[in-house]
Amino acid sequence: MQGRFGNNLFQYATGRALAEKYGAELQVTKPSDHGPWIGPEVFEDAGAEPFNPKLSPRDPQILSLRGYFQDPGSTAQYTRAQVRKWFSIKPEFRIEKRTDWAYPQAAYHLRHGDFKTEPSWCVVTEESYRQFAACMGLKLEQFVKVCGETPHTDRKLPPHLQLMVDFQILTRANVLLRANSTFSWWAAVLGNGSVYSPRVTGKTGLSFYIFEYGNHCSLLSDPSVPDMANPPE
Repeated sequence: MQGRFGNNLFQYATGRALAEKYGAELQVTKPSDHGPWIGPEVFEDAGAEPFNPKLSPRDPQILSLRGYFQDPGSTAQYTRAQVRKWFSIKPEFRIEKRTDWAYPQAAYHLRHGDFKTEPSWCVVTEESYRQFAACMGLKLEQFVKVCGETPHTDRKLPPHLQLMVDFQILTRANVLLRANSTFSWWAAVLGNGSVYSPRVTGKTGLSFYIFEYGNHCSLLSDPSVPDMANPPE
């Protein structure tokens, strides 16, 4: 495992799908840079054995996977129904329904933070969301804002699981304006709302981006990287 929560979901889903396809046991390593893989703790069916370092990579029965698996070939390995089953949140970690969330129960994900430190990454301005909301006949203030710098919290969740509050807000939205982020990409896959994604291909840096309907846009600005698509139903 490598990267944060959204990256881990891609890695687990690909590994799980291949393990089931070939009748193999899935083992996972601990993410090396951003804390433990929380999947077995918060999801109903995302278990895996811890990686056994005594296994030999030369063993022909061992398939070692390393990567981010954020390409159409990888997402085609599993279905939307499968990941919704694997990543169903356990009841004890489900947040209460928001009482202040009026029609149309919309949310937007603003992903800035460390993205601003890398000039080659796309950073969608908040004005981009505002103007697109206006095109929908809405004000951005009607949307619940999800942003890493000002996360929503829930007292019943431990500190290392507070990210699940924002994740569930995005997942439950009837209208979701996604960020250039694996976090809200997965929220869109697991949710049932109408999703709009920023078109980032060929652009870099903090800029104005146009939104398009669907959860299909690349997470990278490199035009040579094919657009990701939702897993098949």
